[in-house]
Amino acid sequence: MSIVTLILSESIKGLGQKGEVVKVKRGYAENFLIREKKASIATKLELIKIKNVKIEEEKSKEELRKNADSIIKKVDGKTVKFEVATSSKGKLYGSVTENEIIAKLKEEYSFELPSHSMILTKSLKEIGDHEVEINIIDDKKAKIIVSIVKK
Repeated sequence: MSIVTLILSESIKGLGQKGEVVKVKRGYAENFLIREKKASIATKLELIKIKNVKIEEEKSKEELRKNADSIIKKVDGKTVKFEVATSSKGKLYGSVTENEIIAKLKEEYSFELPSHSMILTKSLKEIGDHEVEINIIDDKKAKIIVSIVKK
């Protein structure tokens, strides 16, 4: 049996995360991972691309680490307001999502956060003020108030 080196196109439990380079048996690679488009063969060019992407990600993380304290000072305790359509009972038609909050923060405070930095403990589906924690990076956190009002 021969071993094949692949790049995962999506996270697979027990194998690895999206973007990781893994080694698997040829049959598993050809009959499942490649056929189902869950992975692609790791060519030299693809490996170089992955290396460059990881370098860029590390640079952006380092930049975020440098700016974390100033970002926290800018947003900690601030309120972000959303005007939304609601039912007669005050329930939202949907919810305010992490991505919407991140977009509003970018619009109002001119900085961008990764989508996984938002920690919502519950869906924001009701009018009112909701405390939301933002994980800037590592253990650097800020709390904001998401205020949802009727349009």
